[in-house]
Amino acid sequence: MMPSTWRPVLWVLTSSFLLVTSQPSGGGADLTNRQHAAFVGGRNSVIQAGQAFQAARAGRVLARSEMINFTEYFCNSVQEQCNVWYPYRTPNSVCNNLANPRWGSAPTQMRRFLAPAYGDGISLPRTKSVTGADLPSARFISFIVHVTEDPDDIPKYRDFTHMVMQWGHFTDHDITHSQLQTRPDRRPLLDDCCLEGAAAFAARALPGGNPCFPISVPPNDPFFVGRTCLSFTRSIQAPNLQCQLNGPVEQVNAITSFLDSSNVYGSSKEEIDIHRLWVDGLLNFTDYNLLPTDEKETAMGVCNAPCFDAGDTRRNEQMGLTSMHTLMMREHNRIARTLKKYNPHWNDEKLFQESRKIVGAMAQKITYSDWLQLILDPLTRRKNNIDSTGPGFANVYDPTIDPSIRNVFGAAAFRFGHTLVRTFFSRRRPNYSVNVIHRTSDLFGKTKIIRDSRGNAVHEFLRGQLVDSAGKFDRHITPTLTNELFKSGTNSLDLAAFNIQRGRDHGTQSYNAWREFCGLPRAYYFTTGYGGFTDHTEDAVHQLAKAYAGLSPDDVDVFPGAISERPVPGGIVGPTFACLIGRQFGFIKKGDRFWYELNRPVTGFSRAQLAEIRKASLSKIICDNTDTFFVQANAFRKARRYRNPYQSCYALPQVDLSKWCEATYKKW
Repeated sequence: MMPSTWRPVLWVLTSSFLLVTSQPSGGGADLTNRQHAAFVGGRNSVIQAGQAFQAARAGRVLARSEMINFTEYFCNSVQEQCNVWYPYRTPNSVCNNLANPRWGSAPTQMRRFLAPAYGDGISLPRTKSVTGADLPSARFISFIVHVTEDPDDIPKYRDFTHMVMQWGHFTDHDITHSQLQTRPDRRPLLDDCCLEGAAAFAARALPGGNPCFPISVPPNDPFFVGRTCLSFTRSIQAPNLQCQLNGPVEQVNAITSFLDSSNVYGSSKEEIDIHRLWVDGLLNFTDYNLLPTDEKETAMGVCNAPCFDAGDTRRNEQMGLTSMHTLMMREHNRIARTLKKYNPHWNDEKLFQESRKIVGAMAQKITYSDWLQLILDPLTRRKNNIDSTGPGFANVYDPTIDPSIRNVFGAAAFRFGHTLVRTFFSRRRPNYSVNVIHRTSDLFGKTKIIRDSRGNAVHEFLRGQLVDSAGKFDRHITPTLTNELFKSGTNSLDLAAFNIQRGRDHGTQSYNAWREFCGLPRAYYFTTGYGGFTDHTEDAVHQLAKAYAGLSPDDVDVFPGAISERPVPGGIVGPTFACLIGRQFGFIKKGDRFWYELNRPVTGFSRAQLAEIRKASLSKIICDNTDTFFVQANAFRKARRYRNPYQSCYALPQVDLSKWCEATYKKW
């Protein structure tokens, strides 16, 4: 058998495509930390409100320029005046629920399924075992449980495409964003959180208190050689729902909790207004039908060419995601132009809002009827009312359900897609032959790839994800994420360690607590038999036991514990994450007054329009907005000759926008 070290060499020598492996130059630790802060940080008002809350808790007085009324900002002290006859979602989704206007709005505190488990019961991270000993380093756990030495050894799905990962990544940025503590310009509060001595003392005097929770690096770490820790910044904190100054804190979801395509448009009126062209209902765009430029982010130097702008601040994280943002901007504009033909008397506002409404509905249909069909097993989908009951209306709205994002969902469960990420992204020509292969770690902030190709790379990235297989759901995560996150020069970060550390930062309870919450058996021993980790393989349990050596199964963090489970039959994720993801998506659907299947004359669609929305598919959207001419009908499944075969784009069902033509309009 050929040694694994020779595989990439033979692969390059025998292939007709270009393998791009160049590493970014310059910047080092500074660029790595700036990219992390820029891509994960966010809205200035949320940052300022969090700093004001933290300063009030610490008894500090902020400068007038830093002051903001955090009570009014985070607490339901102001009763919103809702217009029940307004047919569209508000920009920040306030008034979706008429009795509780701020449920699911942006920004709002994350909710909890279980009480928080902070180190001090109030706000400090969970760092201690149930025995009182120190918990192992998040990097140590990541290296033992999640890191794999050879990318070729990471199992791939035979039937699922890399688009399963990419749509999940895009959807995550539509419903949840726990912002880091940064400066209002999304620059790091500190150049590095690996602080000692006077620097650490100075960090504690920052407006929001000490933002640092560094991840220690084991002395024998084979990749982060010579480093003692990884810089890690805590999430913004807010008062709990009782608005207690000294009670247990909560984290903030900076964007709307609804599946409303806020990642395309934004989660505030200011953001939406910036992205509009203000002509014929169109979104702003630039040369080669690309996203507009973000001048402020470009000035931060976090992209290797001008940064792109879109409805979510994380749009430049990696170019597969940027391509998806570009695709949905184009789809909005395609719909707006078509509606203009059917309704030339509509003004810009009407065209924009109707197009936005249709795009949001299409995202709901694709997510629930196509994507979640693969992620969740039939029992979980049925229990949480995930499946569409079509062909008619489905009146599932329940005004007593709070759709706001639960903390464990954002901090752990919906990060399951990190195990699906491949080490390489392919870019494919219209005939699906490979043009270029990029290592994932070479795509962070690399907008030059798309700009230099005059937009062709957008088409190629999307086609590549229709062909490439997704990584399997298991404990293995590509080293481009565990060792090379935001790599710059010799510096980088570890995403799996960040997931574990984020759970501790948010006071998320341990794996066993969530097993019990979901009605699943707890693990009392590091074994696979009765009383042990019954949903794990022996190998996974062995690695967990090694990572948490000398500690209790009650100390296992929810991310490594649940990501190491075997998938449930008929789904991709394991039973614990299936439970948590199913509940959250059930709440998002049943708690949404604007859900696309509802029979509501003011806010809903007609029966004929709903039938058209149900024809929507990601494959057709790609066909309509790229130079793709044939494609499989289901973008999330691999093309197969007899199941999901390639077919002409013209053969795919088309959403007939003539159903939005106003019958009262007469063409003279």
